[in-house]
Amino acid sequence: MSETSRKYVLSVAYWRFFVNALLVLCDMTAFIIASAIVYVVRNAGDLYSTRFYFYLALWVYTLVGSLIWIYCLHSVGVYHRHVMGDGYQLNAFLVKGAIFAGLMVCALNSILNVYVPLVTTGLALLCALLVTIVERLIIRQFVLFSREKGAYSYGTVLVGSPEGIEHALEFLSKKSQLNYHVVAVCPIGLNEKNGLVQAVGAPEGFKQRIHEISGRNIVTLPYCKNFAERAVAVGVQTVMVTDVMQRFSDNFNTFVLDLESMNLEIAVVTSAVDVSGHETNIRVLQGTTVMTISLPQYSPWAMCKKRAFDIVVSLIALLVSAIVSVPVAIAIKLTDGGPIFICRPVWAAVARRSR
Repeated sequence: MSETSRKYVLSVAYWRFFVNALLVLCDMTAFIIASAIVYVVRNAGDLYSTRFYFYLALWVYTLVGSLIWIYCLHSVGVYHRHVMGDGYQLNAFLVKGAIFAGLMVCALNSILNVYVPLVTTGLALLCALLVTIVERLIIRQFVLFSREKGAYSYGTVLVGSPEGIEHALEFLSKKSQLNYHVVAVCPIGLNEKNGLVQAVGAPEGFKQRIHEISGRNIVTLPYCKNFAERAVAVGVQTVMVTDVMQRFSDNFNTFVLDLESMNLEIAVVTSAVDVSGHETNIRVLQGTTVMTISLPQYSPWAMCKKRAFDIVVSLIALLVSAIVSVPVAIAIKLTDGGPIFICRPVWAAVARRSR
């Protein structure tokens, strides 16, 4: 790795660290302010632990609660780099983290045997959630405004066919909450003879269309042996593969190994052919990323819906058939007085046949 590439990678790590540190401090402050207001309004003074026989100052209790708050938000992924500037996904994570924080605070009260009304704890967490959402909304507006200038985002190179590059660039230009800032493109294609990936010439008007979509000049990188180092030299942190290279292929594996040696992130635009009609799930198991693909019609939720549909349709069919079957059964009973349903034992029918 060259000195320029190393400095750029370190600069990205530095700003990401400081941004997350600032977010942690802001979230802690939001929790402390919101919970302190609730405790003061509800006349909650110093707390006494009847199990360990000591008084707990309110500011200490609030500080411990803020640490629990930060831990729960981190555990649900609030501080992930691809969630920082998001809106709806971030709010969903905040609600989930608030629920976990409520459970942990109640557990802390139970361990210390400190009497804090459940209503007070719930109001404190609710106020902390609302203040955090407002605080994150303000930070998000600042981040989105800065990303328009290329700050707080990851320099990205789009690798794929010219058509795939244009499509991905149009998508990214409309999604300002995503932290991909396209700084370069790399047109590629497949060699029909040997099936290997190779550089292709940009079609006529390609650079002009790229400029019209992005509104700025974007560098065109050649697909070559030292592609990763060239990408880092122009400020690339993420390589987004739009098409051409199929996942789990030799071309893709070789390409990824070259990128990982330069500490570059790889993003793959999933083709509709790969997962059409399938449900994907990405999990990290002991440091290994596993992506599972399954048919949604075989999921437990889908099977429950199918079972409920079968029961409802069967009930409707029984009600409709009852319009005819019930009067017929009554008529049979009134006419000859015999049984409506005739159930002949199987053993009797077998004995009759054997005679």
